[in-house]
Amino acid sequence: MALHTKDENVTKPESVRLTTLRKAVSGYGSVDGRYQEEVIEVASTIPPKLGAALKGVEFINGCHPWMTRKLNDCPYGTYDPAGWSDDDSYGHDWSNSIWISSQAVENKKTADVILHEIGHAATENLFDECYFPLQAEKSVKELLLQSFASHEAQASDLLADAFVIAFATHTQDLHTHYFETFNFKASKEIISKVRAAVWLCSL
Repeated sequence: MALHTKDENVTKPESVRLTTLRKAVSGYGSVDGRYQEEVIEVASTIPPKLGAALKGVEFINGCHPWMTRKLNDCPYGTYDPAGWSDDDSYGHDWSNSIWISSQAVENKKTADVILHEIGHAATENLFDECYFPLQAEKSVKELLLQSFASHEAQASDLLADAFVIAFATHTQDLHTHYFETFNFKASKEIISKVRAAVWLCSL
């Protein structure tokens, strides 16, 4: 199968339609908004290659409704491609969104949490129909998830944490919640594979 190509006319984080977004979620209690502009500003500093995973993605400062109900707590971040609400319905106006909590911002974890959630977006939007030239029997998504297989943690969460290591612009106090919780270590080769996958699949 041919490499999956992406439209170069990608929505950049700084061009999020804030007016449309605020109307869509107005009155919804889990939207905070105090740090909305800061979240957008940090998101706009991501490496350009990662932008291909963000076509149409909206950034929302708040607690994702479904995940908050599931965890009984506000998660630092959530990538939601389907627009899930706390009543298990989906297809809401916040479909294709990344939620960043105010707590993540206040604890100065914004950039790392954004990279983690972009990792989830890339897994769905870039890797699913992309293939390494010499390993075309499985998609890049399948191969990467195999590399992060664990008996304790979801491979997708470990892969998303690898994005923090692969693309963070700082090296001290990286926020890799799943790596730390499950004592998972990724080799330099696997991190290089993640970088290579983003480069290949964003062409």
